Amino acid sequence: MSAPSWAVVLTFDGDICSSDVNGGGSAVSCSNGMSIHQSYGDQANANVTWSNNGAPSMQWWSTGWLGTPNQAWGSDFVITIIPTAGYKIQLNSFDLSPFTDTRSYTSLSVLGHGTGTPGFNDGGDTISILTPSPGLPLTSSAGFDISVVGTFGNIGIDNIDFDVVLDDAVPEPATFGIAALALGALVLKKRS
Repeated sequence: MSAPSWAVVLTFDGDICSSDVNGGGSAVSCSNGMSIHQSYGDQANANVTWSNNGAPSMQWWSTGWLGTPNQAWGSDFVITIIPTAGYKIQLNSFDLSPFTDTRSYTSLSVLGHGTGTPGFNDGGDTISILTPSPGLPLTSSAGFDISVVGTFGNIGIDNIDFDVVLDDAVPEPATFGIAALALGALVLKKRS
């Protein structure tokens, strides 16, 4: 039996913003500079959080990106994707885009949430076009922190592609049932 999974691609389209600077309140249609709603990206078995330079949300901007429109951005931002117990996250890809022309960032890291592994840190780069993420896919039952530092608000992120997958290391309830039946049969056999 294959493990159930949910494929997710966050494209930053639709009613995903908040007029609250912390990303709370009601999810509404976006205007440039609005905060990403903290519920955007959440799944039945995964929670996504957005932060920018220590503030509890990132911003949204529609045009000017050298890549796709409608991107999340911040000066030093972190996107955290954490699975619920019994699941893991497979981070497949994401795109970084500069705003209006060639831009730099000082660090891009994708690290296991709270563990640091698996992951990587690219040490910074200068980009002039939409740039797919390096070093992926990665899978972790702890989830991931995607961190982009030193962008001065000129690097956006889009098309965050991840899967929420049942963690094979955690036995399914049916497995426990079969084990209990087998143990019961052994006990009955020993008594007779």
